[in-house]
Amino acid sequence: MFLTNFQQPVVLRFAQYQMVANQWRRFLGDLSDRTFGLPPEPYDADFNVATVNIEENGAFVEGVTPYVLPPGVIRDVDITNINNRQINEQSLQLSVTDLRNRDARAVFRNYNLDLLSYKRLRMYVHAQSEDAENGEVTAFVRLGTDFSDNYYEIEVPLQMTPAGTTLPEQIWPAENEIDISFEDLTETKVARNLSGQNVLVPFRRFVGRYRVTVVGNPDLSAVQVAMIGIRNPDLEDFGGVDDRLPKSVRLWVNEFRITEFDQTAGWAALARANFNLADFAQVTASIRYATFGFGAINQRISERLRETNLAFDIALNVALDKFLPEKWGVRLPLFLGYERNRVSPRFNPLDPDVPLNRSLESFESADARNEYRRLVETNFTRRSINLTNVGKTRKNPEAKVNIWDIENFTFTWAYTEELRSDIFTAEFLNTRQRFGLAYAFQKERKFWEPFAKAKIFQGSFFTSFGI
Repeated sequence: MFLTNFQQPVVLRFAQYQMVANQWRRFLGDLSDRTFGLPPEPYDADFNVATVNIEENGAFVEGVTPYVLPPGVIRDVDITNINNRQINEQSLQLSVTDLRNRDARAVFRNYNLDLLSYKRLRMYVHAQSEDAENGEVTAFVRLGTDFSDNYYEIEVPLQMTPAGTTLPEQIWPAENEIDISFEDLTETKVARNLSGQNVLVPFRRFVGRYRVTVVGNPDLSAVQVAMIGIRNPDLEDFGGVDDRLPKSVRLWVNEFRITEFDQTAGWAALARANFNLADFAQVTASIRYATFGFGAINQRISERLRETNLAFDIALNVALDKFLPEKWGVRLPLFLGYERNRVSPRFNPLDPDVPLNRSLESFESADARNEYRRLVETNFTRRSINLTNVGKTRKNPEAKVNIWDIENFTFTWAYTEELRSDIFTAEFLNTRQRFGLAYAFQKERKFWEPFAKAKIFQGSFFTSFGI
């Protein structure tokens, strides 16, 4: 708030001054339904956004609907106050005047939400109007990555509350409440994909009393925006007769929330084994397995695994020279290694909020399903074979050491192959080979003692000092 350019001193008195965060903002874009229709003529419906609460709007006034708590809602108590004061409870109020047919007004809020770990979306809705009958106006909620190209929409026809009603069940009728599972949203997108319809054209279907719409490819694992609005729909879409007249409506919306965790139990196992085969081989093996839903105690539900992981590896060290005559003196160590890791996602990476098994149902043949499953899985395989420090040991320590002896040479060869594939890479093959040849020669040492026979150093004077 800015107050400037006063010519004379001014005294301001505030009876009630509250700083309220404006988290929900009016959407200024076009929400009119243009499906197979002409662009509407421009006009400006009076649209206001405010709040109503039980402290300021809960008193009974003749002919005015008082604000009451929705059924089942309990006011929070401020336990830090010595009197256990109840905290004020309020709702968002949307008011629109002369809203044209097939047009809408809404408020929006930016989010960054991952909803895959939840099951349902719920919200209480109250509606009152002087010129709209039951079912002639709808409330809608949009969730998605944007407002126009990638979103889910849930729309419900509204029952109007008679003026002056004080019963919570009539002020917040159950018919107005939005209570829908996220599975119904994703199933709508799956039905659209199976139908082959263009993703840019709104696809609609009815789920109970709700009309669910999907546009583009929204993703419940990355919800960026949410919208709540009022619409004056074409009632022919709901099986009624539309008078095509403007409507004036006031909405209260409360407890916009997500409920019911996905508590799918996951498990994990780890096993390791070491084997010694006499004195010629050592085997080390391990296997790790973890299923969808597994997580540590200190992890949130949204941080639990959303895939099934299978990983195992085996390593073998063999002294091949044990199978050769000992008199040859050959040193031949061999290392063999194999590692395999497979990650099977629970949700389709190309459609992140749709279960993979549901996406596979769109393929007609088992071969096509298996091929698609292989494409979206993450697979990693490593194979290794090494011959390190291969050489010959000297069996006769008394033999003369020559510069050309085979015992002076050691040979190393290592081969590694890595094969990787994932949703971004069809196949990545990386092979590496390393060769090494080492030479070490050490002739027998001879000591030089130039004063060993000098008598001057053998006298008692030097021996007394230990020289």
